[in-house]
Amino acid sequence: MTPPPTRLTVLLAFAALAAGSVPAGAAQAPDSAEVLRAARDAQAAFERARLRHAPDAPGGWGGDCDEIVGRMCLRLEQTDDWWPRPEDPEVVADREALLRELARAGEALPGDLWILAQRTYYLWEAGRPEAALPLLGDPCAVSPTWWCDALRGFALHRAQRFPEAEEAFRRALTEMPPGTDRQWLDPRLVVDREGREALDAAGTDRDRLVNRLWALSDPLFLVPGNDRWTEHMARRVQEFMQEDSRNGYGLRWGDDLAETLVRYGPEIGWEERRPGPGQIATPSDGIGHQHPETRSLVAPGRALRSVAATDPVDWTSGGRYLPRSGYAPPYAPVILPAAGALHLIPRGREITVVSDLGLPEDTSYHAAHGHPPLPVPGMPEGGRLRYGLFAVDPEGRVVARSEGDQGHLAITVPPGRYLLSGEVWAPDSLRAGRIRQGMDWPGAPEDVPTLSDLLLADPFPGEASSLEAVLPHLRSGVRAERVAPGETILVAWELHGLGWRPAEPLRYELGFQEAGEGFFRRAGRFLGLVGDPWTQDLRWSEEGPSTPGPTFRATRLTLPGDMEEGAYLIRLEVGMDGRQTLVAERSVRVTRDPGSR
Repeated sequence: MTPPPTRLTVLLAFAALAAGSVPAGAAQAPDSAEVLRAARDAQAAFERARLRHAPDAPGGWGGDCDEIVGRMCLRLEQTDDWWPRPEDPEVVADREALLRELARAGEALPGDLWILAQRTYYLWEAGRPEAALPLLGDPCAVSPTWWCDALRGFALHRAQRFPEAEEAFRRALTEMPPGTDRQWLDPRLVVDREGREALDAAGTDRDRLVNRLWALSDPLFLVPGNDRWTEHMARRVQEFMQEDSRNGYGLRWGDDLAETLVRYGPEIGWEERRPGPGQIATPSDGIGHQHPETRSLVAPGRALRSVAATDPVDWTSGGRYLPRSGYAPPYAPVILPAAGALHLIPRGREITVVSDLGLPEDTSYHAAHGHPPLPVPGMPEGGRLRYGLFAVDPEGRVVARSEGDQGHLAITVPPGRYLLSGEVWAPDSLRAGRIRQGMDWPGAPEDVPTLSDLLLADPFPGEASSLEAVLPHLRSGVRAERVAPGETILVAWELHGLGWRPAEPLRYELGFQEAGEGFFRRAGRFLGLVGDPWTQDLRWSEEGPSTPGPTFRATRLTLPGDMEEGAYLIRLEVGMDGRQTLVAERSVRVTRDPGSR
């Protein structure tokens, strides 16, 4: 393909300068202004060529904007079938040619920050972010020198070396001019309305709240480093990279392009709206696409007021509001609510948290489409799963953790306010699930009875005499939420706070019943067309413990083989003379396809 004449002229002129082709006689140093101008022209020519080779946008693209930011029309719904295609070979070749030109310019002007930033940026685009690291080593040739740390953080983050990226960015923050660090760290563009209100009202406490927000925004505590924070910092660096460069939209850089970048990240693909008959192309005919699985992973604003008051919906992307920002972690672009739950077991001054998690089914929009939803679709044979259970204090510090290769984990913490995070990650299929929720545990007096959440396990040989004995047999993932007709399950719980008085009788009532009825079923029962709701009740009494300590109990429950499918409730009541009745409930779904472990 013949390049546009203007681009060919620019590149040939620059090549002559960089090679030292000068008139008659003496060698001369290249004119720095000419070298820089030629490099800028080459960069602009590449961006024009990128758009020229971009696929045509579908004829129906357009319609209402979900949000307008300056000149930018944002379409935020995740029901678009766009998926990045392999780059046009000519774009790949043009980028490599640009990198060669930038390398020659860098040799001629080693102290030029713009050239160094462009080389770092386009090496990442070419899939070689670590190739920029030797350019950013010690000594740093550019001024101010903190930019080398900032660019190094960008390259390390894009290479998924998140802890090292954190170190580089923190060095840059300590070296940059006063006030610039606060501007870079400012989360107002990405946090929800409640978060912005909390920051506005924080006064002198604002910096602490900002640090809390970023610490709590770590997508997976299982993965070393806080990549949501380093992603934000990398976007700030990219904002500098692009503010004085040509972009795919053909627009002069402004606050609208900067805001879009900081909120939703860099474009990973382009389309162009071609002008129809009688139409003239405009500079803004480029359509940029962010990652199609991008989700808001920034901590909810209410966590700034009270992390303990948050619930799982707060930590689910789009759970309450249209996402204000987006990020698709490269190690798991699809992060969905995990299957299973977190269960609480009070033990006086301490509380134990138990998880029974599993990898969620991929219910993302692209999972059902013809193109692979991920580079590694589905779960490969022998694919690994990693599990983690974490308790995090209000400032985002992990105070208790348990990790393993099974979904049933346990941690114990003292009284306090916490964010609990149960996580499962499939590195080989780039998927993950998590459950996050707040917990405020003030502790309980040692002589006041408490009842744990109900646990479901598979029957096993031996005695189910303690949590530690039952833990390896807990039903996890979707099996923690579903049971099949005719199946036998183990229902387990723990009492604490007994044994301080003389042995006192305990009265147990364990019920398994249909969970609510709709209008038509109630009407059918009234007309005699359907029977009464199915229930099963077990009642028994026993003498309570004579010494203080946990009282663990488990009982087998076999469901009828002809049981109707639907939602059911397991309810346990524990009665004691002169004490308040303790109640624990757990919802399950009876289905003939209970899923696998």
